[in-house]
Amino acid sequence: MILHSFTVNPFAENTYVLSRSGKALIVDPGFFYKAEIDRLVQYLDTAGLIPVAILQTHAHIDHIIGI
Repeated sequence: MILHSFTVNPFAENTYVLSRSGKALIVDPGFFYKAEIDRLVQYLDTAGLIPVAILQTHAHIDHIIGI
């Protein structure tokens, strides 16, 4: 399993991508700016990953804004 993190949005929230066998789980997608979303998409494309699920640990705005 591979863990990749992104520090995003004005709150400096940590979003994680857990991946294995070409599938990705996105944890707490706090992406706010288009550039942050573009970084995620580029990472997924480069790694050949298909997002299959989103996991929310809790519902604070900085953790759900990117859904």
